[in-house]
Amino acid sequence: MAEDAHGDEIVWRLLDLHRRMHQEFERVAAEFELSAAEAGALRRLDKPYSMRAFADAIGCDASYVTILSDRLDALGLVQRIPDEYDRRVRQLVLTDKGEQMRRALTDRVLATSPALTNLDAQNRRAFVEFLRGRE
Repeated sequence: MAEDAHGDEIVWRLLDLHRRMHQEFERVAAEFELSAAEAGALRRLDKPYSMRAFADAIGCDASYVTILSDRLDALGLVQRIPDEYDRRVRQLVLTDKGEQMRRALTDRVLATSPALTNLDAQNRRAFVEFLRGRE
């Protein structure tokens, strides 16, 4: 079988892009005095989540969500409130300060992301449609 030069290049360039994007995300998170995990959790909190559902959404153990939420709570970015239907369950909800930081973090990431800096609006649209077709 002949080697697929374009396929090989695509794979390695995507892996390199992923590495550079992660490094940039860590740098931006540090500007906000957050770890990459804390910033990622903040970004994902686009709605209230139970602690269990949030662990599932970000692909980690529930005990790790407790650690993340403790730190974000201490910073005044989230609250853990009782679920209205089951008071044993805690919902993780952004505070106003958390929502403001979430928006500022997102704006900063979008402004500096290596995946976006060289793409105009048309190419961004095409790229996201390509990525959505692979889910």
